[in-house]
Amino acid sequence: MSQINTLIKPTHNCNLRCNYCFHEKYGYEKKLLDMNKLKKYIDLLSENYKYINLVWHGGEALTVSLDYYEEIYNYCDSKNSKFMFSVQTNGTLLTPKIVNFFNRTNTNIGLSFDGLNNELMRRHTYETLEGIKLLQKNNYNPGAIIVINQNNVKNLINEVTYSANDYINEIDNKIYSITNVEDNLDKAYIEVNKLKEEFKRNFLCYNLDEYDKSYKKILLIEGCIIKNKEKIDNIKKNLNSTKKTNKEILTRVKKLNSQKKTLQ
Repeated sequence: MSQINTLIKPTHNCNLRCNYCFHEKYGYEKKLLDMNKLKKYIDLLSENYKYINLVWHGGEALTVSLDYYEEIYNYCDSKNSKFMFSVQTNGTLLTPKIVNFFNRTNTNIGLSFDGLNNELMRRHTYETLEGIKLLQKNNYNPGAIIVINQNNVKNLINEVTYSANDYINEIDNKIYSITNVEDNLDKAYIEVNKLKEEFKRNFLCYNLDEYDKSYKKILLIEGCIIKNKEKIDNIKKNLNSTKKTNKEILTRVKKLNSQKKTLQ
């Protein structure tokens, strides 16, 4: 067999008490999934699958220490299978250290967030939004799951509009930052070209090795600037494409909302 996606609950512990959570019935036990049992499960997976996607869940997966994850990630690295990792979190416990670990290990991060009704259903909205900001600062654009219930089922269009608008604003901020970098690269390119021409006029005519080596270093710097300009250009294209897609989604959602109001 080639691939499997598997959800693992290393703990039932959670720092929140959401109104609808099924864990309330079974308890929020702080005990961790036994590491030896988890390793045996990894062994079983790696014996049968080439690609394995592990999704850390809970409870709240981030109530588990990074040492626990570090150990099991290292164990996965010792196997012949290719492992991919994801974690589902309420976002309130995110810290720079945690985000850095998941960034370093290429772990995808998904959020549990109830949008406009989050404070009613889950509370700690401020902490979750701060977690989202931290992720975005570290080049994450996390997806989110929302629980549909009697409090929001009639306002789903507003929920989608809220999320799409927020995402478009975030993309605009990234485009603005990228444009600043692009402007600085353009200035650097102009300056290095001035230096190159000046060097050719005043030094290369002497045919000295040291001048020749220095000129090659200038050309190397110029090449690096050009490569970075190309990378920035690709990033801007991708951001603008994503922005366009989200605007189209938002337009369709607003149109559906308008049609719904007309029918009412």
